[in-house]
Amino acid sequence: RFMLFNRSGSRDGIVSFIDPASGKISDKYSIPEDLSAWNIKVYAGSGGRYYVRCSTGIYACEGEKYEYICDFLNSDMSYGRISDLEFIDDDHFLAAYDGGLYMMTAVSGREMSVRAVISVAGIGIPEFLAEKAVEFNRANKDYRVVLTDYSVWNEISADVMKNEIIAGRIPDIVIFGSDPYSEKYREEYIRQGMFTDLSPYLENDENFDKDDLLSGVLRLGETNGTLYELPTWVAFELFSTGDDSVPDGWTLREFIDWGNSHDGSVMNSNYTDRKKLLWYMLTCSMDEFVDEENAVCDFDRGLFRDALTFAKNCRMSASGSALSYRIMDGVDLWRNQKCDEARGNKKRLVGFPSSGGNGVRLNGGQIFTISRKSDVKDAAWRFISMTVTENGRNPVGNLGFTKTQIRSAVDYVSDTSYVKYFAYDGTESSVPPEKYTPDTFDTTKGVVVRLDESDAEEIIKLLDGAGKSVSENSKLWSIISEEAEIYFAGAKDLDETVKVIQSRVSTYISERN
Repeated sequence: RFMLFNRSGSRDGIVSFIDPASGKISDKYSIPEDLSAWNIKVYAGSGGRYYVRCSTGIYACEGEKYEYICDFLNSDMSYGRISDLEFIDDDHFLAAYDGGLYMMTAVSGREMSVRAVISVAGIGIPEFLAEKAVEFNRANKDYRVVLTDYSVWNEISADVMKNEIIAGRIPDIVIFGSDPYSEKYREEYIRQGMFTDLSPYLENDENFDKDDLLSGVLRLGETNGTLYELPTWVAFELFSTGDDSVPDGWTLREFIDWGNSHDGSVMNSNYTDRKKLLWYMLTCSMDEFVDEENAVCDFDRGLFRDALTFAKNCRMSASGSALSYRIMDGVDLWRNQKCDEARGNKKRLVGFPSSGGNGVRLNGGQIFTISRKSDVKDAAWRFISMTVTENGRNPVGNLGFTKTQIRSAVDYVSDTSYVKYFAYDGTESSVPPEKYTPDTFDTTKGVVVRLDESDAEEIIKLLDGAGKSVSENSKLWSIISEEAEIYFAGAKDLDETVKVIQSRVSTYISERN
């Protein structure tokens, strides 16, 4: 019989078997919902069998019943290096893999070498990390990394991961992202003492030069001075402005004074509401009001009252503003900023109001933690170290936690992006990087945009100078924003709002500590 696979949507598919004698479809099955994914491939087997390959392994299917027969990681295979498969039966298949042709044969667990397991879990495990796990497993006789990607549960992935951790089935390494789930629950897990201090591992790891570490990025992973989280990819957030009256940096008091004296719109109302404006004001200034180490807070003071009043009454319009919000999660966006400047859009990057640091807020895109209860902490750290050192990272222009990684990311974007030329007469042109020479464009009549060492040093300065900040998904901010929203709506006066915030935050930080 012949088999036909139709993808009926972005994630769904139907397998149809065709009777060669009649030329008609004899059987038709929907791919089981649990196997639906963006990157599945389907292969014909003998009789009524068919095989579904996804990013983690292979399922043998008959009708709409299925069985997991091959885990790529446990078979020391990386999904991204598989060109094609040809199935003989459930226990044998040919694999065109990494430039070679291999006969893969099922092996029982008793025939496999016994190695201690390093369990690694997260939502949306990147492909390069799976490749690093394969590399680690092939090189290691004592330990084996096993990955669990909770994203296969689709909409309920966050709940499944949370329930597993709460039930005590916490992996040796938990990887968090910048999604609301990660930001919401990380602080709770840390408060419960689930993770270990990573500082000793980082300090004693010969793969890292201590002078190469970005202290601003590492501060993102600290809670009360202890490094429970290692942020390996970050984004940074700040303001963009073309207004000459905006200083290069400011405290919360200076921001309020500037805003009160500013003649025009401060923020664009199409993109920023009152609550968001207040968050911009407080995210890097919370140390003015909260001393987390000593579990005390003081909101009942003039500065906080002025901040609430300003956010409620600040001039905002839909037609333009002095300040715009910017986020950069890679060097390519930094390059876009340089292109905008070359077009004549002369906008500076300015931090949020800050009580310490430069006002740049960092957001962790990939954060590693190690369970305090793990029995393989040293081996778990070796795997983390291998994935995040210079030779282990995927060079896609991501912003890391070392100066070397930033320079490497800038080099990558520079070497792979077209060199742009912006002439003063308004025309634009570009050439591939390999065809560019210093004589390609007339620099007396325009501006060339190609990233270099100076861009890397600017990014390093921004990341290294970042202080502590408060997440929009944190419990602390949810308390403040809930009460502030009621105040903005006119349902509570200023005194009552400040009193309630003081009481609720005081109770929260006392219980947390």
